[in-house]
Amino acid sequence: MGIGNDMLSRSNVTTRRTILAATLAPAILRAAPAPPIRIAFLGGAHPHGLGKAQVLLKNASFQLTGIYEPDPAVLARFTRLGIVSRTKEAILGDSTIQAIAVESHVRDHQTLTIDALRAGKHTHVDKPPSHDMAGIRTMVELARAKKLILQQGYMWRYHPGMNAVINAVKDGVIGDVFLVRGIINTYIEAADRQELARFAGGEMFELGAHLVDATVRLMGAPSKVDSILRKDGDFPDELKDNTLAVLHYKKAMAIIQTAALQRGASAYRMFEVQGSKGTITLQPIEPGVLRVNLGGNVTTTKYEAYKRYIDDFINLAEVIEGRANLPVPLETELLVEETLLRASSMI
Repeated sequence: MGIGNDMLSRSNVTTRRTILAATLAPAILRAAPAPPIRIAFLGGAHPHGLGKAQVLLKNASFQLTGIYEPDPAVLARFTRLGIVSRTKEAILGDSTIQAIAVESHVRDHQTLTIDALRAGKHTHVDKPPSHDMAGIRTMVELARAKKLILQQGYMWRYHPGMNAVINAVKDGVIGDVFLVRGIINTYIEAADRQELARFAGGEMFELGAHLVDATVRLMGAPSKVDSILRKDGDFPDELKDNTLAVLHYKKAMAIIQTAALQRGASAYRMFEVQGSKGTITLQPIEPGVLRVNLGGNVTTTKYEAYKRYIDDFINLAEVIEGRANLPVPLETELLVEETLLRASSMI
């Protein structure tokens, strides 16, 4: 009898606890969300800048607090969205701003990113992040020393098709890799070419960076890099607008081609890996059609829902809040930058 009463008493306690937990659960679930992360732009002239601002304005995890942009014409594109113009000093000195997006001309990426990190801000910088190894090393050292997030703006790091290629290859789906090849062309009008002409690598340095990034993430750093950097367009500048790089590996090579001379180029952009068991091809890259050919057995996956930049900033918010990690560690960022500079004949 005593044992029975004791069990009944324990049962009542358990029941009360269950009822109490059920009563409190909705309140816990309805807890106020974390306040939005205050972010600002340093620069807006990068081709990706306006698109990223539009994505951030729709992301409830962020509050876009302003932009520093010295060019009135560029600035007007952002103020039309309701984004406030601020000085660089005001942004860097605002202790409530947690993060910076560097979307300036490429020539200013290095300086502005270092400024942001020195000011104690988590930083997203568009590609390429630096025009020399000293710059990227300084960024990495600052991020490590200050325990800050440094996210590179390689937009295809979050492309489900590109990541499917990398994951399938690493899982051995196509066997031993012997060839990687990628094409990423565009057409640049005469008025916009001079900005890139200042860099010896030209189109390889600016646009080829995306495929260098994917290749290094897949294959690691190459043992040797050979480049052909030509200027074949009939324009009054020195932009290297028809370029190719060969990355050498122990039993494989990667061929990356990028030019600024192809109209309607998006449909022809591709990334392919050939191996001893088959071939995996992403073409076009956006929105994305993935084909896996294993001895004639072909499967196709379409990524029609893919949109640029959205997952980049979802991930950035999660990392700032301590709920996730970046997909690429800082050690790999150094390898990507070194390989890009070698492919661009800039080191």
